[in-house]
Amino acid sequence: METYFVVRDTYHPEEDLKRNWSAPAGGWDNELGGMAFDTEDEAAEQDMKVWGERREYRFHPAYEGFVLFHYEGLGGFALDAETLEEALTEAEEYEDGLAVTMEAGDGHFFAEDVVSFHKVREGRYVFEVK
Repeated sequence: METYFVVRDTYHPEEDLKRNWSAPAGGWDNELGGMAFDTEDEAAEQDMKVWGERREYRFHPAYEGFVLFHYEGLGGFALDAETLEEALTEAEEYEDGLAVTMEAGDGHFFAEDVVSFHKVREGRYVFEVK
């Protein structure tokens, strides 16, 4: 089986895989005050005030509230590494904030394709994807 590696900044890799959809980095839209909402209706009300339209919100277990939905699957950055050891080293050299991808990023992947994930350091993981 041929696999590749991606790096993703997250504090919740297990929850990310269970959820299998992406939200803004940190779980919220900073234009709306930087918070997860208690209900979907509360989020929609704020959307109407700030954006004049209702966007899609979903419950995010890691943030214990409703956050803006971006896209199905998870964003990350594809690595050039061919082995796990190389991937861990390469991932350590990336700048912070890698979850900040508008749309799917160049390392877009889906939970069902993940073979394994490995901690690089607190808040950063390498995912091996088939």
